[in-house]
Amino acid sequence: MYLIVIVLLMALSLGGCAGPADVMSNVREDFGISQSEEGTGESSQGLGEKTPVSYDDHFLVSGTKYAYGTLSSEQKLWYDDVEHILGSMAKEGELATEGIVRGLTEKDIDYVFSCVCMDHPELFYVEGYSYVTHMLGDQIVGYVFSGSYSMDREEALRREREILSVAAEIRAGFLSSGADDYAKIKYVYETLIKRTEYDLEAPDNQTIYSALVGGRSVCQGYAKSMQYLLNGMGVECTLVQGVAMGQPHGWNLVKSDGEYYYVDVTWGDNSYHPGETGDNGPEILYDYLLVTTAEIEMEHLIDMEVPLPFCTSMDDSYFLRENAYFTKADEAGLRALFQMASPEDSYQVSIKCASYECFNDIKKLLLDKNKIFEYYPAGRTQISYYQNEELLCLTFWVTN
Repeated sequence: MYLIVIVLLMALSLGGCAGPADVMSNVREDFGISQSEEGTGESSQGLGEKTPVSYDDHFLVSGTKYAYGTLSSEQKLWYDDVEHILGSMAKEGELATEGIVRGLTEKDIDYVFSCVCMDHPELFYVEGYSYVTHMLGDQIVGYVFSGSYSMDREEALRREREILSVAAEIRAGFLSSGADDYAKIKYVYETLIKRTEYDLEAPDNQTIYSALVGGRSVCQGYAKSMQYLLNGMGVECTLVQGVAMGQPHGWNLVKSDGEYYYVDVTWGDNSYHPGETGDNGPEILYDYLLVTTAEIEMEHLIDMEVPLPFCTSMDDSYFLRENAYFTKADEAGLRALFQMASPEDSYQVSIKCASYECFNDIKKLLLDKNKIFEYYPAGRTQISYYQNEELLCLTFWVTN
């Protein structure tokens, strides 16, 4: 006889994003033990068997599944089960008993669930999970896993159609054939920022639906949408969780032309920085587009529950690729950069410096000596700028 001894509920409780003026609730809330009961009836299904689940009609799409690649062979058994249950919106399903035989425990259920959610931004309807532990005497012989969903299948399918339509529209806008990873990442980064407003009150703001369809979201919505779109364009991208400015935050790890980098699309959106760049500030900031571990860690604390690579390459840094990285106050290079500025984005120019000495020298040259007015196209007399001293970045734009 099987004895149901415990039901443990886990749910995702996500809030806004961290930053100088923002607040975010805990990333996950543990509801604890909600029920404990004994029973004497026979289980309706042997625990050595799988709960029948049809995968012909599911919500899963192809992706790079970064977290899956970090798991042990034993954990991958349960990952496959959880992925299939959540992806098909099944009521419940049994986790492979082979996992128990090979040493997996209740802790692995939570970890595997987190990995599945990390790999699959398309699971926008998943709120959490519960599981039932089956025992024979004092021995655990099985787990039955159940997904917790925020909507029914009909509503989920309706929203999925909307998401697919918007994603197809965005990807269709990228017309460059044979483009490298950098070009795709930059395009999605800029497109998401232009289409999305940061809004703590946005409905469904922890999902891709909020950003892609609703156009208003917080960090989770931005980062999951970045992942969803790039995976569909053949670029490896995963969700990263951590802390920034003392509050939980989400961003991305991407693989560009063979090297890993971090991207924080939320922090690239000027609508996230009220008061810092002013009402007429540039729409897009590039400080956190394709940065190293050392750079991201200046203002972000990475949650390393899932192992992440130490990123050192700068080859696809936005500033290197756009000829905006300076090791000294190079007047010819600066002049060329400002002369190429476009009126379509308020003549925005973004610069990164290799050292504090270079940073200060460029500020003195452009601002103290007013060289910036010589470098910009003629007639630009009112200019604003934003500085990021941690990353040694400067952003300039014309306001008249």
